[in-house]
Amino acid sequence: MEPSGKTAESRWDDEDAASKRGKAMGSMRPGTKRKRGCVMRRIFRRLAKDGKKGGWNGMRLLLFMAIIALLSLPLLACEGPEGPQGPQGLQGPEGPTGPEGATGPTGPAGPAGQDGQDGQDGQDGEPGPTGDPGEDACDQGSVAGSVKDDLGTPLQGVTISTIPETMTTTTDSTGTFLLQDLNIGVYTLMATREGFQDASMEVGVVACQTVNVSLVMVEGEASGPAMISGMVTDVLGNPLAGAVVTAEGTQNSATTDENGAFSIGGLTAPGPYYLTVQAPEGYLDGGTRESVWLSAGRETVIEEPIRLSGRPPEDATYVGTSTCATEGCHSAGLVAAVQSSVHHRSIQYPKAGDPPNYSEFLRDAWPEVGGRLVLPFQASAYGNPDQQVEVVLLHPEEDLYQVRIGEDTFDVIGSYGGVSSALWKQRYFFRDTKTTLRFDPASTDGEIPVKIFPMQYNQKSGTWAAYEPNDWWQDKRTFAQKCSGCHNTGLSLEIDPESGLVSKYTYKEQNTGCEKCHGPGSAHVASRTDQDRVRNIINPNYITAKASLQLCGHCHSRGSSAAPQGAYGFPWNENGGGPGHGEFIAGIDPELDDYYDQNPGLWGDPVAHSKKHHQQYNDELKAKHANNPFEKVTCQTCHSPHSASRSPFQLHVDGWTYTRPDYRINVLCLACHATHGDFSDIAKTDVAAVHVGAEGTVTDMEGNAMTFTEEEIAAARQTVADGVKGHMLGRAGMPAMYDPENGPGRCTTCHMPKTAKSAEYVMGTDADGNSA
Repeated sequence: MEPSGKTAESRWDDEDAASKRGKAMGSMRPGTKRKRGCVMRRIFRRLAKDGKKGGWNGMRLLLFMAIIALLSLPLLACEGPEGPQGPQGLQGPEGPTGPEGATGPTGPAGPAGQDGQDGQDGQDGEPGPTGDPGEDACDQGSVAGSVKDDLGTPLQGVTISTIPETMTTTTDSTGTFLLQDLNIGVYTLMATREGFQDASMEVGVVACQTVNVSLVMVEGEASGPAMISGMVTDVLGNPLAGAVVTAEGTQNSATTDENGAFSIGGLTAPGPYYLTVQAPEGYLDGGTRESVWLSAGRETVIEEPIRLSGRPPEDATYVGTSTCATEGCHSAGLVAAVQSSVHHRSIQYPKAGDPPNYSEFLRDAWPEVGGRLVLPFQASAYGNPDQQVEVVLLHPEEDLYQVRIGEDTFDVIGSYGGVSSALWKQRYFFRDTKTTLRFDPASTDGEIPVKIFPMQYNQKSGTWAAYEPNDWWQDKRTFAQKCSGCHNTGLSLEIDPESGLVSKYTYKEQNTGCEKCHGPGSAHVASRTDQDRVRNIINPNYITAKASLQLCGHCHSRGSSAAPQGAYGFPWNENGGGPGHGEFIAGIDPELDDYYDQNPGLWGDPVAHSKKHHQQYNDELKAKHANNPFEKVTCQTCHSPHSASRSPFQLHVDGWTYTRPDYRINVLCLACHATHGDFSDIAKTDVAAVHVGAEGTVTDMEGNAMTFTEEEIAAARQTVADGVKGHMLGRAGMPAMYDPENGPGRCTTCHMPKTAKSAEYVMGTDADGNSA
């Protein structure tokens, strides 16, 4: 036991603490590394001390611990921080050479060398064989043709010659001839035969081609008396006695007998004549739409009878299109076509108390629900033409549209125009709750008048434009006073003589219905025999050409009422009799001027073409279609009033019938104009083939459907294209492409230009500040 009472473990700790103190006092130089001997010394010192005092057991314990310490020296050595690097030793001997490395990649190509010198020229080859002789240039062509009389009979023995004189030939038994090897150029072709009047035409001879022509010769002397005969019947073919038939432009006339037959003599021939018919009681006046050619010294018999339309009685009333559609007399296809037409769908607004009618509404032109659209123009404030205010479109609810004009907001109750098949413009209606004007309570639309907002949407351009922006709110601009005469059917109006404003307004049908053109139909519906049915209704196909033009023209024109003068914006005569009771009915009322004071907007003399819309009638009266010696073309010749189609349902030309001839590929025009004038090289069969190629149908005089091969259709299309392009180049100097479906080369592109002010074509001002 130590005197101090400390154990061996405490002595070990004291020595360890002393060692630590020695380190703190600098017993080791900085940077030196502690050697392993320091541990050995500490172990053996402890062995020496403990071995003396602890006896053999203590020695054995210390010895065992020393062995463990020796084995753990690598782990227990008291190493200091790493010292500085010693000097470099001597270089050892060079090692053996390593194996050869892999070959590196190929380097880039070097620059090209200089060109070598040219080689020597080779020897000339042997001459080739002599070529075949070339053909002489083509500078001649041929003319082939046929000659018939005015009845279509081929003429044999007709002498055919040319001016300048080149050669002469004679027609064979089929009336055909051929002139070959004519030098290219323009010739006058002469046809002569005893007993016939000479015929001639100009023809152009084309190099290496054959030009086909046809001539018509009229039998008889150059001039002399002639006679015309025929029959007058009703629509069904029943003969009509007592009809007075007159050769137009003469005093020569005849009255039909009990068989409906007539004969008119003493007419000067040759020449074309139209016939007019003054109808017996119960029918409407009629006549021929195509002229009849008379030859001197001959009687010409009209094979088809002149049919006359029936006439509704004086007490006939309007029954509405719905009655016509449900009686079962008319085909479902016709009824569906009428009800889908623009005439039948143009006006859409509700009766008083009913919700708005948005069935034809162009919703995409209006703002979305909760939105607003400020239009790019202003209108006068309600009641104040001197104050201009904003026009704002609103859409507060899904099924409610409104227009705010200044401080006033009105509900939109419906639309006018803009139906999908028309694609022109749309206007909008409101009930003017601010005005003090009230209609008679018995009025169809109620007491509060309907007016039109001062804006319209133009579908072609996709833009909004102003419409009567300064007087839209005035009481003279109610729909009843400005528009109803053309858009309503079965109309009745009364006017206040002091204010000059409408006081009572009733109608049978809101839109243009069947009876707008066919007259009031009550007697027609009540008839029990076919003959009575056709007698009690108007068939516009069989009234005079003049009346047929007035049928469309009394609305497709611009003017105001004759009586009360200027009160209405449409034809009206409060003193007029008949079943119209003031409203004009074409065929029954002989003169439109008795109902209408025409006031068209024209560009001025000498052209005097229209510059405003709905004036087609004014232009047609000046056109060759209505004023020529061959055919009196009316609106219905080319337009179908029964459907949304832009073509007639059927077109009858020279015994052929075209179904839905399309103006967009020129079939509608060329069906008549082919074989004439600039289009003399286009045959009727070419036009028929083009129509059939566009999935149309054409039937011949026997009713047989005409068919063509794909090759024939392609050739016909090329012939038509060449003819139209030649016409454009010769008449207008236009070397244009032919693409009528998209515009270029379409007849109507040049001959029916659009000038409608209120659509999109003439909306602004010209260089002088003048507006249409």
